[in-house]
Amino acid sequence: VISSSIANGRSLMTQELVRRYRSMADSVYQNELRLFNQSQNKKSSADERWVENTMRKGTLKDRIAAMSVTLSTDPLHKFYALDGLLSMVGCSSESGGGGKINSRVAQLTAEALEDLFVNTLLPPNR
Repeated sequence: VISSSIANGRSLMTQELVRRYRSMADSVYQNELRLFNQSQNKKSSADERWVENTMRKGTLKDRIAAMSVTLSTDPLHKFYALDGLLSMVGCSSESGGGGKINSRVAQLTAEALEDLFVNTLLPPNR
């Protein structure tokens, strides 16, 4: 009984520690994004604006390609493109199972994600 309560206490401490570090990491990442966006606002090119617009209003294949290009050029600062691709394939916490995922959309997006992970995001030895 005593060892059980000690284990539970350690587990709660570990969970709290993970929450604190996650909160700190989120704060650092949000600050990095804010600084990056401030510097980008001054030098945003027409091509970048076109790609951003295509991600929102393009055809299905164009949206997937635009998100893939955006993510591959700067994965750290363009993480929202990965979120968009994951939601299109049905693997996002934001999709929440509320709507049915179109199998064609999911298939095309999954192929793009596979290519991104294999060729861009993961190290070559993985």
